[in-house]
Amino acid sequence: MSNCLYILIDNAAFAVTNNYSENEEPFIEVSIYRQNSSIVIDINDNGENISESIKSVIFYPGISSRKQYGGTGYGLWRAMAICKSMHGNLELIDNSNAVKTFRMTLPDNQITKKKLAYVIDDETSWVRIIKRWLEEIGYNVKTANNYEDAISLIKEPENDVSLITLDIALNAIDSYNIDGLKLINLIKESLKNTKLVVISGLVDKAEQYTNQIDFLLEKVSDHGAIDKNVFQSLIKQLEK
Repeated sequence: MSNCLYILIDNAAFAVTNNYSENEEPFIEVSIYRQNSSIVIDINDNGENISESIKSVIFYPGISSRKQYGGTGYGLWRAMAICKSMHGNLELIDNSNAVKTFRMTLPDNQITKKKLAYVIDDETSWVRIIKRWLEEIGYNVKTANNYEDAISLIKEPENDVSLITLDIALNAIDSYNIDGLKLINLIKESLKNTKLVVISGLVDKAEQYTNQIDFLLEKVSDHGAIDKNVFQSLIKQLEK
């Protein structure tokens, strides 16, 4: 969807730039609202109008109102294809007040809320890695890198947390610290439906908690460090 919005806003920016007048303030406006069971996104601008001769075919490939400026005519066609792939629609709305509107209409179930994950680890490098891997597969991520911050995070009100990755050692000074184990009961009491993955160099310390943990991963094993594809595949399996 972001690619579609980029195309439409880029077109609007070109239109208002090409139609600049000292007597009229150029503007681009994006509005988002619900309409029955759909999400509607309007991109409005007061720039150069679409020629009457191509309005009816503006979403066809190779059709452009700015070919003399290097336009290829594939932007709006691609934007329409993106909308159709999401079971939606894209249309040009003619308004009487000299403002033109491109309207995206998408089913409500196509605008999905990102899942929330907590990454709890005292090693900044691992926090960055796991956070990035989770964001790549659609998570919003909050982090904590010590025991006290982790407790505050877990106790945050009204958070619908899908996943927590937890290190056992949460003290950067003491590599054999096992404060993370103290959090397991709190997580299961406070966030009953949250998946818990322990990622640590001390996985043997967590064996007694296996009935409360969804998966145990060793940060670095005899086969090397955790692989991104393996990690992401595991998380996707836990989501099912």
